[in-house]
Parts: sequence; structure tokens; C-alpha cells
Amino acid sequence: MVSIAHKIKQKALELGYEKCGIISVEKLGGYKEKLEERIQKIPESGGFYQGQQRLVKFQEEFPWAKSVVVLAVPYCGYYIPKVVRGHIAKKYLLDTRIDENTKEYQNSTALEKYMNELGVRTATNRKFGVVGLRWAAMQAGLGLSVGTIFSIPNPAPMLILKHF
Repeated sequence: MVSIAHKIKQKALELGYEKCGIISVEKLGGYKEKLEERIQKIPESGGFYQGQQRLVKFQEEFPWAKSVVVLAVPYCGYYIPKVVRGHIAKKYLLDTRIDENTKEYQNSTALEKYMNELGVRTATNRKFGVVGLRWAAMQAGLGLSVGTIFSIPNPAPMLILKHF
């Protein structure tokens, strides 16, 4: 019998995701300490990271959640018009998280629908996330973090992380 986790991973790969990891919510536990550590190292960043405190309260907001699915999707090959090169960050110009017309967005909703059909309850915030994504990806074995650098060993030039 094929597990639900295996089915989700297979579907994610079919939809074009580069990697898929699934972790228990307990593995998110160390994120709060890392966030506090970062604020202590650079107190000036406290204002920015204040908004990230919501990611620490994942289990309070979603007490029914047992696992987190973390996905990596290739992010490359986009044409950037010359007139805006150097003026707008590519991520914001080509924000596939919320543009319903993009293949990436449609694949994301297709995976969410598939998970629901399997009986898996999902929650996501496509723009801002519901967990500390780099931390979750590291816990899922998708990459490693050194200081402020997060690396996903992969032949693709750049990957974007998503989650459910």
C-alpha cells in the first residue's frame, strides 16, 4: 500500500516541483530560537522580524496540522524586458505565488486540490507563508542554512520554496 506522503511527493514531481519534503510539525520547534538569535545578533532587524513572529505561532493557528509539505520549484528562464532590468527585482516582477495565470500558481492549486481529495486538510498563505520556510525546508532535508545563506543542492540555477 502506497502511503499518502508518497502519493503527495509523486504528484508534486509530476507537477514539475524539483523537490518535495514532508515533516512533522514538531520539527518546526527550533524556528523560534533561530528567529530570536537573529534579532539578538542584529537588533536593528527587530522591526522587520516582528512581522515574522506569526510564523512561530503556527501550531496555535493550525492546531489540527500534523505535517508540513515543503516544495522547491525551479525559478529561471524568465524574459525580463530591458526597460525594467536593474530596476525591479525579478521575484516581484514575476510573482508566481499570487498570479493565477501562471503555470506555477495552477500547479500549486492542483496539488492542494489533490491533497484535499486524499483527505488531507491544507492551509497556505501564498504571499507570506504560514511557517518559517527556510527552516522547514532545512528540516525536510531539502537544503542547508549557514548564517543568512540558504542553499539547495541542485543542478537548477535557482529554486523557490513553497509549502502547504
